[in-house]
Amino acid sequence: MAVKAAPLGSAASEAHAASAAQVLPTEYVDGVRGIAATYVMLNHARFLLFISAATALATQPSASFRALLYVLSTTRYGVAGVMCFFIVSGYAIHYRQANKLATTWQKMSWRDYAWHRARRLYPPLLAAIVIILVADTLGAHFYPGLYQGTSPVLALGGDHTPTVGSLLGTLTFTQGFLTKVFGSDDPLWSLAYEAFFYLLYPIVLGLDQRIGPVKTMGIILALGLSVAALIGVGITPAGLGVSLYSPLGIATHALNLLALWPAWVAGVFIADARAGRVQIPTRWWSIAAVVGFGLLISSGLFLVLKNPNVQINDINIFYLVWVVGFVGPIGWLCAARHPQRMHDLVGVVFRPLRRLGAMSYSLYVIHFPILALVCAWWLSTHDQLPRAPWLMLVGIALVLAIAFGVYTVAERPFTGKRTFAKKAA
Repeated sequence: MAVKAAPLGSAASEAHAASAAQVLPTEYVDGVRGIAATYVMLNHARFLLFISAATALATQPSASFRALLYVLSTTRYGVAGVMCFFIVSGYAIHYRQANKLATTWQKMSWRDYAWHRARRLYPPLLAAIVIILVADTLGAHFYPGLYQGTSPVLALGGDHTPTVGSLLGTLTFTQGFLTKVFGSDDPLWSLAYEAFFYLLYPIVLGLDQRIGPVKTMGIILALGLSVAALIGVGITPAGLGVSLYSPLGIATHALNLLALWPAWVAGVFIADARAGRVQIPTRWWSIAAVVGFGLLISSGLFLVLKNPNVQINDINIFYLVWVVGFVGPIGWLCAARHPQRMHDLVGVVFRPLRRLGAMSYSLYVIHFPILALVCAWWLSTHDQLPRAPWLMLVGIALVLAIAFGVYTVAERPFTGKRTFAKKAA
């Protein structure tokens, strides 16, 4: 595989300019984000608003219902969607700087960088906090056991009552490390990782500028794999038998950050490849995309057929499989050069997803407490979750409507841009 760093200066600039017309528009990355956010939402909607596979299979269901269970089980691995988010985030953050490094480098304003990140993250997050308070208050009125971890039907795991400490942790992006997440909104754990990756970006950019994209990716990958190996042998709070929020527990839990860091840096690498700083022929991106889809599909089928009720919660080999699986298709979409016919075909597929992608962040931060509220309302009058998917569909429709409202009121006015393409221009 011919992968090499392109020389900096005029040659790289000319090569980049010559090939730019053949690269797919960056607005399609919003479509990827929309797909990932929707997948995570489907995972949680299935968990909160549909009978569990273990319970249903124990009742000897019909063949058609068993098939439905297996289909819905393919949405069980929401953490795979988070891996996709991390890759796209690294790409989006580095996109401008990659193009500057490929042409004429200008010193980066870290003050502007911090302001842009805060303006991007906080308005929807503050709206989510209000929604969490309202949804959890109503939900606890309907069915308190769901939030307190005492329900015999379904519990979120531990006490999810909102506290001042968890609020401060969420506002400082230390939830899951120093504090619990705020209320029932468990998906906010990944937002803390995202914020730490933003803080680590100066290190990535410094390495990328001095030693190049290939060596930078190699160093971060080696570090991540080494840390993942430590986690694999039990260097975790649970493995060491210590409290998650003790000093040692916080230090060992922070290893997860380094283990998942290569996913975010892979997005940085793809941005460099798009800018022409790494020369990867389109045929290799095409092969990587096919292999990536194969890994995603085969790993999903393996897990579902092995046990449709299995959860993937700890760092393990599937994290690496999913990261590798997503890098190929995202790299093909963002960095490969394509004929006009392929431009048109991808446009037909991704243009309808742009609006969903534009509101993906709002969708991600508000969906879980809304679904939990619908679940609490249902369990207040029923002794088990429904065996038909209608409640799940109602919950999804409600989440999409509220997410669009949050996007319209608390996201779009502050970013001032509708799509990643305009934002990155």
